[in-house]
Amino acid sequence: SSIDPLLNSPKNDRILDFSSDGSILFFKKSLNDLSVGTILVDTFKTGREPGIYPSQLVSPMVGELGDDYLTVFDDSTFVFSSMRKGGYGGYDLYVVGLRDGEWTIPFNLGPKINSHHDEISPFVSNDGKTIFFSSNNTQGFGGFDVFSTQFDTEKSTWNEVTNLGIPINSTAD
Repeated sequence: SSIDPLLNSPKNDRILDFSSDGSILFFKKSLNDLSVGTILVDTFKTGREPGIYPSQLVSPMVGELGDDYLTVFDDSTFVFSSMRKGGYGGYDLYVVGLRDGEWTIPFNLGPKINSHHDEISPFVSNDGKTIFFSSNNTQGFGGFDVFSTQFDTEKSTWNEVTNLGIPINSTAD
């Protein structure tokens, strides 16, 4: 089946993630600056009236302010990148959750993960303890490299990040 033309528009339309059962699409619609845009939600309902756009995601993540690279874990916890004030520089990784119908305040994942460079494109493993992400930090081979870290439940902290190395990473992005 084809995707609704409202999702493939003259703007820059980028898929961010899907809900765990695949029934909800989270995507970002931008004009020229790809880092700034609106985060939208679509449920693939058929029979939608022509011209009715998908809904804007109502959450503490604000695409118009540069929140980006959203990944959905367990449909109530989202990890995303942002250049919010109070970070470590560049894009940092944050987590936000939906608890009892209310969104938590975005929480910066801290200096073990974030650097004064850009940390983007997070992915959370099924167990919720491992995060993979891209960074252009100084531990890389050049450009953006893929890194991972695991949450230590005994210490309640993230372990040091690990560069996945060659052949996953290279001197390019």
